[in-house]
Amino acid sequence: VPGHLRDGLQRGSAPPATAEKLKQASQRFDGRDTVSFLEQPVRAGIDDATIVEGTGVLIIGWLFDPERLTGGVSLRSGTQSCAIDAIWTRAVRPDVTAAFAEDPRFGPAMASRRNSHGFIVFAPKLLPEPGQPLYLEFEVEGHGPAFLPLAPGRNPARRALERVFGLLDPRSSTATAVVEKQIAPALQAAEIAPPKAIETHDIGRFNADAALGLVIGLDQRQRELSSLFALLAIDPEVRPLPIVVAAPGESFDRLGAEARRLAKFYGLQVRLILVEGVEDSCDALEAGVRASRFQTVALLSGAAQIRMPGWLGRLERAYRGRGGQCVASPTLLFEDNSIRWAGAWLEGEGANRRVYNRFVGYPLDAIGSLGPMEVAAGATECCVMSRNAFLEADGFSRSYFTTGEKGLDLCLKLRMNGVPSLWVPEVEIYVVEDAESRPHVGALINLADRTSFDRRWALAISNMRG
Repeated sequence: VPGHLRDGLQRGSAPPATAEKLKQASQRFDGRDTVSFLEQPVRAGIDDATIVEGTGVLIIGWLFDPERLTGGVSLRSGTQSCAIDAIWTRAVRPDVTAAFAEDPRFGPAMASRRNSHGFIVFAPKLLPEPGQPLYLEFEVEGHGPAFLPLAPGRNPARRALERVFGLLDPRSSTATAVVEKQIAPALQAAEIAPPKAIETHDIGRFNADAALGLVIGLDQRQRELSSLFALLAIDPEVRPLPIVVAAPGESFDRLGAEARRLAKFYGLQVRLILVEGVEDSCDALEAGVRASRFQTVALLSGAAQIRMPGWLGRLERAYRGRGGQCVASPTLLFEDNSIRWAGAWLEGEGANRRVYNRFVGYPLDAIGSLGPMEVAAGATECCVMSRNAFLEADGFSRSYFTTGEKGLDLCLKLRMNGVPSLWVPEVEIYVVEDAESRPHVGALINLADRTSFDRRWALAISNMRG
């Protein structure tokens, strides 16, 4: 109908009031791209539009408007609307400049005025209404509204947002702005379903009601279980304990078969749990804790490697020494025996206060013969804690990309619930995370997590006592 009205208005006439109403009706969205047919030098295109499940819409595109004739840009669906030009992040797009410089309708001089034609925007809480199209509306001076229909895909939040990192140069201010204004808020707003244990296999006479049990969380990466099980078996304090091994469904066939063979060989009591929705080892640990009934749980990430016998017994004794009201964590080491984590500490005052790792990168000798001490937060790659405390804190948050920030977030939640963190320096564990194959992506992921963490915890940390 809007198209017919536009044709009719060009051919016929009507009283001014009627003509104005017909003009407004003719400018409604009818499912067609009308931006491409503007007489004004305004064009737009979409590189990617993704519905982030349960969260909003992520759009990557460009707007060529060298004369700045566009007054506003809105994302619409049915009765919903979001003014994206008020929240988007503009990006340099020399490819758009080059494309229009060759177009005789616009001319090289016009196309070279501006280079920041691109935009990345996350429109929160705007999801297409059933049966209603999703489209952009551009208010163009001298024309009125013009429309660009979208054909969005659907993706889980983390996968959709990680795709953006590969498009950014981490050295640019644009990358920082995109991470801080688009990626971090989107991940925090995302409603990500928690991991779920969907299948369980017990090996040996598994004691599900033991007072203390070990929970090992594995992610999708290749892990060698033979050395881990051997070290568990030769430790007299670990061997009699029930052990939960939680692994993602995609790798369960291989890992499950290997764990079953090793558990039978060493005579260990093991519960294998197949987990759906695992994005990292924290998800697997969460599912493992929830699928067990131990009063006290010892968490061990798949990235952790045991360095010495007696590690769990020493952590448990330190934990019991505080009446079972703490998170007891060891010293974490890199492969070269330098310190990866030796307590998270508070530094600074007021708004400048932050949590930091004091000894990271130092040789192991730097901590000397210190005894157990309370710190701002523990390390969930390896720790002992109360299962009830874990559940009351609602486990790991899924609003981060990396396990480090997830663990820090959990320990601060526990601290707020009256469960402090205890560092046990004499216990040493290796933690070997696989290096990010794309270093620039790793840098942006860390920035996103730090931004998300600060948005959530900056005020609380500024008021914490050391």
